Amino acid sequence: MSKESKRKYRPLRVFLTAVLVLFAVGVTALSVYAAHAVDEEYDEALFLSAGADTVTRFYYPCEDGTPVPQLGGAKYAEWESERVSHSAECVYTSADEMPTNLKNAFVAIEDVRFYRHHGVDFLRTGKAALNSIFHFAPRFGGSTVTQQLIKNIGGEKEPTASRKLKEMLRALSLEKRHSKAEILEAYLNIVPMSQNRVGVGAGAALYFNKKPMELTLAECASLAAVTRAPAIYAPERDMEKHLSRRNAVLRKMLEEGMIEEADYKAAVSTPVTLKEHSTAEKKPHSWYTETVLREAKRDLMAKGYTEAAATALLYHGGLKIYTAVDLRAQRIAEEYFQSNENFEAYGKDFCASFVLLSPKDGTLAAIVGNLGEKKGDRLLSYATDTLRAPGSALKPIALYAPAIEEGKISEATVFDDVPSVFPEKGGFWPRNADGRYEGLIPCADALARSKNTVAVSLYNRLGAEHIYACLSRVGIDTLVRKRTAPDGTHLSDLSAAPLALGELTDGVSLYALTRAYLPFADRGYMHAVRSYLLILDREGEVLLSPEARRERVYSDTTASLMTHMLRRVVEEGSASALSIAETLDTAGKTGTSGNARDRFFIGYTPYYLGGVWCGYADGARAVEGDVHLKAFDAVMREIHSGIPANENSPHFTMARGLRAVSVCADSGGIPTRLCSLDPRGERTHTVWLREGDILTPCAVHTSCLYSEEGEGILLAPAPSAKEISLLHIERALPVDIPVADAEYTCRPLNGIPPAEGDLPYYASLLPKGYYTGVPHGERPYNALAKITSAPLQEPPKKQEKQKKASPENKKESRGGSFKDFWERIRKFRF
Repeated sequence: MSKESKRKYRPLRVFLTAVLVLFAVGVTALSVYAAHAVDEEYDEALFLSAGADTVTRFYYPCEDGTPVPQLGGAKYAEWESERVSHSAECVYTSADEMPTNLKNAFVAIEDVRFYRHHGVDFLRTGKAALNSIFHFAPRFGGSTVTQQLIKNIGGEKEPTASRKLKEMLRALSLEKRHSKAEILEAYLNIVPMSQNRVGVGAGAALYFNKKPMELTLAECASLAAVTRAPAIYAPERDMEKHLSRRNAVLRKMLEEGMIEEADYKAAVSTPVTLKEHSTAEKKPHSWYTETVLREAKRDLMAKGYTEAAATALLYHGGLKIYTAVDLRAQRIAEEYFQSNENFEAYGKDFCASFVLLSPKDGTLAAIVGNLGEKKGDRLLSYATDTLRAPGSALKPIALYAPAIEEGKISEATVFDDVPSVFPEKGGFWPRNADGRYEGLIPCADALARSKNTVAVSLYNRLGAEHIYACLSRVGIDTLVRKRTAPDGTHLSDLSAAPLALGELTDGVSLYALTRAYLPFADRGYMHAVRSYLLILDREGEVLLSPEARRERVYSDTTASLMTHMLRRVVEEGSASALSIAETLDTAGKTGTSGNARDRFFIGYTPYYLGGVWCGYADGARAVEGDVHLKAFDAVMREIHSGIPANENSPHFTMARGLRAVSVCADSGGIPTRLCSLDPRGERTHTVWLREGDILTPCAVHTSCLYSEEGEGILLAPAPSAKEISLLHIERALPVDIPVADAEYTCRPLNGIPPAEGDLPYYASLLPKGYYTGVPHGERPYNALAKITSAPLQEPPKKQEKQKKASPENKKESRGGSFKDFWERIRKFRF
């Protein structure tokens, strides 16, 4: 070739070389993408799920059930009412049970070159791509039967180019491993029909009350007509559109030589005659089953399944799911929460939920997501799906348990129940829900009465970050570290109101809050809660088997101490309305969010841990009364009534290493003689302490003189004086609020004149505008005595001689001289 010719063809050679290079690069890139996009093992599992029984079955523990080897031979029976499938009815049909006309009808209308391509019809795909640009037809599908099968079994329907490319690659891969007959059989068993039916078997039964092999040519074409868009072409939706589509199927079959002209004419002239399909109405799945499905889906996705694939496998994978349900408890709970009589006083928008766990292994025994009869599937569950502020129900897990575990407090610890924050514009914080301030209060009493002031004190001792970490350890994972609201407000749960008082930014679910109490009910162990124990695939192989994990988050002694304190809540605190505690040891904690919009109770016995939430759907109205306690009480009493009497004694036991000790209720120290001289009566109570806890004598009670006649405190001895003890507290508040022990306090005057009138005698020590607390009556007990006798004088000698001779004086002399007596009085400290 001449140089001139070479120069002439050089641009062409360059162009062709570039095309080849680009083609090679494209092929290489496509190969790399295919290696990552196609998971043959995963697709094979999905394909098999479309080629057999698709019904997922649930099982529950049962004495009369069948042993399950994978669960140690434990017996299970099928929970028949809870069968799950992608459709309300799914009847698997093998290829041999399908007439040729049925197969041909689908091939003709859906993928006429099905038997000639290798999974992807590139000619049809190209036309579909051009149509998306130039719109020469209203609709032009490019997917083959194999691609549609991939889409249906995987549940992936996103209209993206990457999804379409992946679908094509997966279809090519699938056709390498399976014959056309196998692919068509799987496809025809998963095509969508109307009324939530799937597959030609369900379609034949639905429309014609026949088996597929009994279908006529026209009826075969009718089923093929529906699948493109059941909402449009189903005969019960629009018969005219259905007939038009059916006849188009028949015409296509004629064009492809699948039927004769006479058969075509007879079929198109045949009217569609629907027959009544008699099936029992399918009830919605229980709240428990839907919880299992949600958690199984989560676990499948953790194994690498996409959300769509996990859903497809659960709903038409023919799985066997062995649950942890306590069927009797589940039915008791459902019956109570479905009864309108139990909640009718609260109106139609009132909602409630219930969770029951087994403390010994953390399994979910029962769950109810809302009131009333369940009307559908995948409804909002107020047990798992909604977040509400837990109020004081957060205090045991956020404050008390961590503080006890770390030795920062014990049952003997005493707090001062008074506000600690006083804004410049007036007011005070925190406020107790009951509006009462006790002053010095034992730790257990503060928890039983939900004292917010003490909760804030504990918050300050522990620190926000530490509390945040402690809550995360027990599974409270909805805390907000930092967030900016749409209006620019900065939100965070790292402050006292959320962490001490339970006013969390987002809130917490009842499910998570109940779960967080597991360590109290099981000796300090936190369990991984399981609603199911085992899932087998259609072949009987283990698909999922969640491990029974547990982690020690508190010591055995901390768990025992918390249980002892939470029993006080039930026996004499905010949950004293419970009647179950009269016959069975019960511990727990109430929780009320701001303005009483939410009511919680989390409680447990030696057998079960339960939680109840009540509130309105909009979260804007207050919940009056103790409806949450009544629900817990009624359900738990009925559940426990079925426990055999010969089982373990229904009592909580204290852990080893704890001892019962009598302490002063006002100091937490060892009681002294002065503790018994408190005007309010005996001030000792019994607490449980660890063996190594050290106590010192009470240093709060201080000796004082009191005059019954003068109704007040004496600063010098008098004939009517009697010894009492008051509380040495240096408390000064910038607001005048009622404090229960304010009138039983004292302070040394140190030379300052006492305050007279109806004020504490030491009020003169307080800065202007500060108070000790409003007494219960008009005149405080620690006011200065109204009538004070003159100090005793030494008597004249004559009188002294007479006194010496008197029998009374002889008695007095045995107790020491008057001078000694006066010296002891003078040395009293105030």
